[in-house]
Amino acid sequence: MKRSLLIAITVLFFLNARNTSAQTPFTTEAPSPEALLAPHPDFPIEWWYLTGIFDHQGKTPRKGFEATFFRFNVPGEKAPFSSPWDIHTLISDHAALTDTEKTKGRPFIWMEKTRRTFKKSVSIESKPFGIRLDTSFLALGSSPETLHLREEFNGRILDLTLDLPQKPLWEDPDHQLVTGDGPQDKAFYYSYPEISFHGKLGKVSDKGVVTWQTVSGKAWFDHEWTKSTLGKNQAGWLWLGLRLKQGELMAFQMETANGPDSHRGGTFVFTSASGNGKVIYLKNADIQITPITYARSSKTQICRPRTIQIRISKLHIEGTVAPVLSDQELSGSPPYWEGAVRFLSKDAPGEGYLEMTGRQDPKKCQ
Repeated sequence: MKRSLLIAITVLFFLNARNTSAQTPFTTEAPSPEALLAPHPDFPIEWWYLTGIFDHQGKTPRKGFEATFFRFNVPGEKAPFSSPWDIHTLISDHAALTDTEKTKGRPFIWMEKTRRTFKKSVSIESKPFGIRLDTSFLALGSSPETLHLREEFNGRILDLTLDLPQKPLWEDPDHQLVTGDGPQDKAFYYSYPEISFHGKLGKVSDKGVVTWQTVSGKAWFDHEWTKSTLGKNQAGWLWLGLRLKQGELMAFQMETANGPDSHRGGTFVFTSASGNGKVIYLKNADIQITPITYARSSKTQICRPRTIQIRISKLHIEGTVAPVLSDQELSGSPPYWEGAVRFLSKDAPGEGYLEMTGRQDPKKCQ
């Protein structure tokens, strides 16, 4: 997406975001998966986010994927003419594949595209749930307890079935995660931190022949809808989803352009073996996120943290987040780093995904 288009979308989005008064549509404490997945068009921005680590032998994850579908509202008056395009709704799809087993070619590939909704080829539906952009889509599967993901980009095809657990994890006990000081700086946000997936990964030859590989693994799914993505003086965020020996950890840190903001938090879900699925909500004082080393992107020249120390004092968890591959930057507009990581810890080793947006530390890479 061109930078000029991104700026236009951002301006329109924030104008719309500040004037909406939409509330959560749920009327039951236990909505169905279809109701949970459904879009919320009264909110100006919404996304469905998946990351996964493929099953691997040994201690180091070798392959991972990211797939995120966004819905943006674009405010304005109704078009004075009939058109198959919806001028008020944009769909965006970001996808990436990390493959450190590759000895030739690129071990990290990514794709980013944005379109106006257009009939069924670029569309979003509630019943049955589905969001599509050209040949890529995320939809309710053949049963209400499954999702079907398909991504086609850069000569690769990812086709997965994901098994949804019975109950989602709301990332705040009140269902709205507070990310800033303003009245709009909060988001409805739930996760399925541990989803089993199976399917196939295809490679398309120059002649159009697809070679398929059977794959399986564990994924993390987020669904979030909000009135405002960033608060005053905020430029981005650091988000971390880890699968540890004891359970699943989500931690976030809001960022200014030059360093951390005062807003951070997270959740920890104990596995059935270690704590019967108990959820611990983590507050600002519970989490320490400290960059250790830095690296400059060869594509965008942005200097970001490369390894990060995480300390959860109340859970006695401490370790270092390290990328399985240094170059996992999606260098679109805006560029951000999103990739597979390991959690190096004596007592709580694990793996997962890290996302870093907005923040830059140019002096750290001098």
